[in-house]
Amino acid sequence: MRRFLSIFTVFTIMISYSLYQNFTNNKSLNPVLFNIYGYLTKTKNYKKSKKCQNLNDTKLKELGIEMKKIPFGTFLMGSPISEIGRDPDEVQHKVTLTEFYIGKTEITQKQWSDIMGANPSYFINCGEDCPVEQVSWYDAIIFCNKLSEFCGLDMAYNDKGELINSEGEITSNIEEVRGYRLPTESEWEYACRAGTTGAIYRGDWEIKSRYNNPILDPIAWYGGNSCVNYDGGYNRPMEGDYQYKCNKYGSQPVGGKLPNNYGLYDMVGNVWEWCYDWLGDYPVENVSNPLGQKKGKMKIFRGGCWDDFASYCRSAMRYHEFPSSRIEAIGFRVALSK
Repeated sequence: MRRFLSIFTVFTIMISYSLYQNFTNNKSLNPVLFNIYGYLTKTKNYKKSKKCQNLNDTKLKELGIEMKKIPFGTFLMGSPISEIGRDPDEVQHKVTLTEFYIGKTEITQKQWSDIMGANPSYFINCGEDCPVEQVSWYDAIIFCNKLSEFCGLDMAYNDKGELINSEGEITSNIEEVRGYRLPTESEWEYACRAGTTGAIYRGDWEIKSRYNNPILDPIAWYGGNSCVNYDGGYNRPMEGDYQYKCNKYGSQPVGGKLPNNYGLYDMVGNVWEWCYDWLGDYPVENVSNPLGQKKGKMKIFRGGCWDDFASYCRSAMRYHEFPSSRIEAIGFRVALSK
């Protein structure tokens, strides 16, 4: 991911590393957000609901969160050596996944505010239907636990960010996790590909320049087409062969591009999406429902964003950051075991 070289972003990363050290020193995950300015933002108080355990329930629809069923299957994760833009850590291997659910769209600023009570997004002027961003991995799993609580489900994470079953015990079996959670990295790529095997889930890969990929345009907001006119958009660098010319760019309302074969929007582009996994090498053997490394320093996020080169929006592209980092290009979507 291209870094934003503003003083604001450098400051954010410095604070994020400090927060990461605090969290790794046995700091529990309270339902409180430590924002980058140093003060505390309390989460929203609400009455616990027993209704939206049903994915079609009105209560969940009122939040605007729609989950899509992803079928059981086996796929080839990673990318072939011949793929343009490929990184060495995308070693191909077979992965088998059981059925699960994943959000139709990225979590929006409104959905975040409805559950958490405050909007941390940098692109707040983009609107309530734009993806929430500038949230850390820790923030995202707190949201998942609060959403689970709201829906009357067992929480997916303990106070150290580990997956737990309905008895509150740490588990390595994703099927035992009953609450809303982040998708695993393999779930994310499987859902993104939606049965396709190419660099992206639509057509042949065609890169005219770093910011010009006509095949990508209908499905993704990336650095070549993410023009905005709202206050707070980033000033776009003048250099570069952009697909569309404009002065400012930034995030966009979710669902504005074509979905993939599973009916999922913005799986590539708009904002990167946090996954559960720690950064680590892929296995070489066949695996089932993998959770990645048991420990690490960096968490994985996927999908590319409004600022990126076209090649960063490939289905196999991986990136990583400290789990406490809050960056205006990273959001998330939720998942749920069957």
